Amino acid sequence: MTTLYHIKLSNGEELITELRPATSSDEYILKNPMIIQDVQDPTTGITAIVLLDYAPFNEMKNAVFLNKSQVISKSLVDTAMQDYYRSSLDYSLLYGHRESMTKIKRAADNLALYTKSRVLESAGYKLEDSNIEEYFTEEELTEDDPFEDFFSENVSANTTIH
Repeated sequence: MTTLYHIKLSNGEELITELRPATSSDEYILKNPMIIQDVQDPTTGITAIVLLDYAPFNEMKNAVFLNKSQVISKSLVDTAMQDYYRSSLDYSLLYGHRESMTKIKRAADNLALYTKSRVLESAGYKLEDSNIEEYFTEEELTEDDPFEDFFSENVSANTTIH
């Protein structure tokens, strides 16, 4: 069975992770690290902890390098937490990344719609519908899209919009 550690970082974050030897004596390699988050049910006020991916978009998949100077404490994890960690890790591996990517795509889509509406409004176009998502459906975006006209007339290829 793999040994798990509870690590408290200098920024206050707490992790449950496996540790692997690093080539540098200044680092730890965290394998499948999960961050401890407190959550509270707004209706009951009951607080619980959940374990979430510590670095969900890490290209190294399950390894994170951590400078030892960032660690305040390190301790072994009891059996109950080991079971909870394994269940959380299984769930994360099956569903976590997909859910994160869905949230990111939704946020990016909403930001694009919002930006598009603000540009149209600043160009003098009136949005007939207050619901931006309904206004910018695929059916609404035709070749006569005023947004495309505005950009082709007013924005050069080297312009960055913030």
